[in-house]
Amino acid sequence: MLLFIILISLASCDNGGTDKNVSAKAVADSSGKAAQCGIKPGYLDTLYMDTAAFMALQDKEKLVFSFVFEKPDSLTMYGWSTIKDSTYKPDPNVKLKIGKPDTTAICGSGVFFGNEILHKMQIKKIQNLLSKPGNKDKFVLFAPHISLTGQITYSILLSRDDPKSFVKIHQYTDPGEDLNPSPPKNF
Repeated sequence: MLLFIILISLASCDNGGTDKNVSAKAVADSSGKAAQCGIKPGYLDTLYMDTAAFMALQDKEKLVFSFVFEKPDSLTMYGWSTIKDSTYKPDPNVKLKIGKPDTTAICGSGVFFGNEILHKMQIKKIQNLLSKPGNKDKFVLFAPHISLTGQITYSILLSRDDPKSFVKIHQYTDPGEDLNPSPPKNF
């Protein structure tokens, strides 16, 4: 558990500082620069990818996402797809884009960050919906919510609306799929 806390603390560090005065809330990286750590409470963003990128995930066993801070206040997820259950390439092949904040999902103290998994059957179900004749959805949305056990998870939605410009999703399709937090949990 301590290792998990240390890894989360390191993942949330801003290594771009030049201040060499290391306080109790900072650690020094190998370059000697102070790395300020900490997470400010705030709303989680709706994440998304375009449908063409999602359709390109053909014959994948699963898609495993990890959280990444692109900026100190900008949390997204990168994903690694697998052909076999545990064969990954070193670099992520999916990088979710950041849409509008979801004012129903607040991240802060007591919230668990963990890998998120989308399994082959879920990928196929969503691809089948996207490939139906007449489908006009342009985006696969990842709508955040906090589970009853405090884990961040995402519901998958399909939308025609630009995820960076909408206030509320007016037109969407709900395939009924959620990312499964890892370690696996059933909610």
